Formats: sequence, C-alpha cells, structure tokens
Amino acid sequence: MKNNSTIEIRMAEHREAAAISALIYDAFADEKEKYTDGAFADTTPGVEEIEERIKNKTVWVAVSNNVIVGTASCLTMGEGLYIRSVAVDRNARGSGIGRSLLNHMEKLALGMDCKHLELTTCAFLLPARRMYESLGFKQNGFEMLHGTELIRLKKILNPFSSKIKLQKYDHIK
Repeated sequence: MKNNSTIEIRMAEHREAAAISALIYDAFADEKEKYTDGAFADTTPGVEEIEERIKNKTVWVAVSNNVIVGTASCLTMGEGLYIRSVAVDRNARGSGIGRSLLNHMEKLALGMDCKHLELTTCAFLLPARRMYESLGFKQNGFEMLHGTELIRLKKILNPFSSKIKLQKYDHIK
C-alpha cells in the first residue's frame, strides 16, 4: 500500500461481508497452526456471522482506493466497549491502519460514555500486542478459547485526558 493513500474508516456495508470475512481469515492464516481448530474458527468468523454483525451496526472498515484494507468490530459489555476481529491486510501492515481503527473505537467508546475498552489477543501475535500496549492497553488476565490461551487487555478511558494522536499517520483521515 502506498504511504500517500488516504484511508477512510466507516461502518461496513452488507455487500462487504464476504470481503471482510476473507480479510480476517487471511490476516490470521499464517498463525493458524498455533490455534486449536475451534479457536481459529472463532477468530475468523464466516460470512454469515459478519453479515449479522453488520446488521447490528458493529463492524467498521478501513478503505483505501475502494479496497477494504482493515476491519474491527465492537460491542458494548457492561460499562465498556469490547473490540474484536481487528485485522489489517498483510500488504498494509505497518501503515497505521490498525492504530487508526483502535483510535476510532476509542472515539466511539468515549461518545457512548464507556469507561474502558477491552479486547483479547494471543501471546504469539506479538506485533498486535505491541500495538495495543502502545495505545495504553494493559494486561488484565487470561482466558481460554477452545484450548488456545488468550491475553485479556484493557484500557481505562478518561474523556478529559484522552489524546488520540493521528499526526504521525497524517495520511489516514
């Protein structure tokens, strides 16, 4: 992906469910052998599940040149916003898309008066963990997903001190 490409983050459309499902699958395919079969299946939702999430207005996409290059989904859980299915196209990694999607989720959460953001990831997904931690997420326990250990991460939100910085990624709008 070119660094001068503009990225738009918007709510996903129903017709994009197959592309989103394929993007998520492809984003995790290199690590498939590290998951149990059940955990990988839950990590890479199929078209029908993505369609249901889109219907419920919980899926966001990052689009560059009319191509979906990233996605994230969210749902409210208690006083927080739970983020799931964060994925970035292999060719677009390192360009700030994941960071931009997470910043968008934080803006959504603040707009809904959520107190925190939560997500889970696998210990072996080191680049993702580093990104989450750089955004202020802290380890908050562990859980198992069909025999695959997940790290639970949480970010406490403070609407008065939240500084969502996109200057470094000024090509992302």
